[in-house]
Amino acid sequence: MMSKMKSYTHSLLFKIALGVLLVMLLILAAMGVSYSVRFSNELDAGLAQQIKIPGQLMSEGLLDYATVGDRDVMETLAGESLLAAVVVGVDGVIYYSLDEADVGEGITAVTTLESLPPLTQSMTTSKSYNTADGVIHITPIRLEDGKLIGFLVLKAGTAQLQSAKRNVMVVFLIGSILGLVLTTVIILWLLRSIALQKISNLVEVVEHIEAGDLTARVAGNISADEIGQLQRGINAMASELEETVNMLEYRVQERTRDLQVAAEVSRQITTVLNLEDLLPELVEKTQTAFDLYFVSIFLYEKETQRLALSAGSGEAGQKMRAENQGYYLQTRPSLVAKAARERTAIIINDVSQEADRAMTPYLPNTQSEAVLPMTIGTGLIGVMDLQSEQKDRFEADDVEILTTLAKQIAVAVKNAQLYEAQLHLAKELREADLMKNRFLASMSHELRTPLNAIINFTEMVSMGMVGPVNEEQKDLLEQSLQSSEHLLKLINDVLDISKIQAGKLTLFVEENVNLYPELETAVSMIEPLLHDKPVQLVLDIDDNLPLLSGDRRRLRQIFLNLLANAAKFTNQGSITFSAKNQGDHLLFAVIDSGAGIAPEMQIQVFEPFIQTSDGIKHADGTGLGLPITKSLVEAHDGQIWVESELGEGSSFFVILPLTTPALTAEVNLLTT
Repeated sequence: MMSKMKSYTHSLLFKIALGVLLVMLLILAAMGVSYSVRFSNELDAGLAQQIKIPGQLMSEGLLDYATVGDRDVMETLAGESLLAAVVVGVDGVIYYSLDEADVGEGITAVTTLESLPPLTQSMTTSKSYNTADGVIHITPIRLEDGKLIGFLVLKAGTAQLQSAKRNVMVVFLIGSILGLVLTTVIILWLLRSIALQKISNLVEVVEHIEAGDLTARVAGNISADEIGQLQRGINAMASELEETVNMLEYRVQERTRDLQVAAEVSRQITTVLNLEDLLPELVEKTQTAFDLYFVSIFLYEKETQRLALSAGSGEAGQKMRAENQGYYLQTRPSLVAKAARERTAIIINDVSQEADRAMTPYLPNTQSEAVLPMTIGTGLIGVMDLQSEQKDRFEADDVEILTTLAKQIAVAVKNAQLYEAQLHLAKELREADLMKNRFLASMSHELRTPLNAIINFTEMVSMGMVGPVNEEQKDLLEQSLQSSEHLLKLINDVLDISKIQAGKLTLFVEENVNLYPELETAVSMIEPLLHDKPVQLVLDIDDNLPLLSGDRRRLRQIFLNLLANAAKFTNQGSITFSAKNQGDHLLFAVIDSGAGIAPEMQIQVFEPFIQTSDGIKHADGTGLGLPITKSLVEAHDGQIWVESELGEGSSFFVILPLTTPALTAEVNLLTT
């Protein structure tokens, strides 16, 4: 209800009605004021004239003094509103009165004449006075000789006069209201019949258009006046708007379709990384998707500065490819070369008017052409050539979409080129790595055999088995023996890492391996390395270590490598070697008080041939001990990590499970 009322108060009809009412009210108010003033003045003037009549008659001798006591005569002459009429002598005594009781009384005794001004002999003419309740008229009475003998005093009340005024105003107000309402209704009816109904129809049509109904029109007869012009204008506007929206919707549908096609082509081409497969598929998909006559792609050969035809659609493309067609960057005329030189799209919607175009007999029906450079940044990848059998085929929106597609194709081509280069490089690297590993394995094996013979013969000579040796000779032989054994260890490390990288290192797994002998062996082999250092070796090994599955020799190698690494970098302090039973696994730790490892190096120490700066200073290792250890631990389904701070020493931890569901039989460092 409130909404309807609000809607009505905002309507044009309400505003016109309100305007009419206001104008009519103003007019009637002005007329009422003017009429009231004039009517009031006329009543007042009539009363003033009528109350003078008795005095005029008496002055002319036409009215007897005694007549003042006759009410009927006096009211006939002075009006029915007459309140008092007296003849007063100059002495102030009443001789004749409308009220007989006043005769003989003084003038001041008459209550109705309380407001009477003083009666003096100087009064020569009639005078009227307005009082609060009426009008008093005084007429001097003179003899023929002019002698003043008295006064005729008349008083008329204004109560009836005011009542008459009020009655007239009420009648005027009622008549005005009725006239105002009637006039407003008639005017509104005329407005509604002539204009407002048409305007309402116009508003309804506009509301339909605003709501999206562009088929809405002003129906019925259209007048020849201004409203008719407005009706015709709205119909014309609606028709143009409908046509524009339909055209926009068609264009949007076309652009959406083209974008979907471009996105689909882009999605499909990014999944193909082989240029031999990518380019032919690309031109065929683009030709079909955009309904083109011919599509070709030229790839830029930087060395020769030539744009070589790499793919073309249809039979024409195959023939042109067979002829190895292409354009050098400076070729003229050639739109392909021009687009490549200028790095900008070239759109020709009527090829018959283009002089820079190179003709080909394989494409006689070309009417329009779009040549798009395929670039990444400022780098030229190639050129995409699109040809159509229709003139004016390529619009601005088409160029934008096709330019984006050309850039995406450039990325796809570049990715394919990089992929092919990466494949070639990876193949070369694999071959080089395989040759390296084979060489290292072969050389390590060939070096180890004679080195073992050297070690054995040196030991025999040192022991005096081939003749007596003095102390000096024995010291030299022991130094030679130590160097040979160190060299043998290096060769063994190289051989192990080569086998690991080649995936050829095999574990000889045993069940129920007792670790105590392996731990003792590792410790006994490390102790000689600490004889010349103020370093204490602390053992913290549980007495109840359970049996586990694994390669006995490789487990010993794990412990030996960790202890050797600690002995190598600890010049004073202590090395703690612990082995703890943790229920379903064993926890080993080698804790030293050496130089420590920087945080950024703690992951790299497990990579082949990587050493810390302190390790490089020692220069007596290959940096393979920890990588081999990590591979052997993980081959046993275990874990290894390091905790260290510079200057605070290092702690290496190893977890080995007691039972491994599928113990790795071959160790491959490349997969760790």
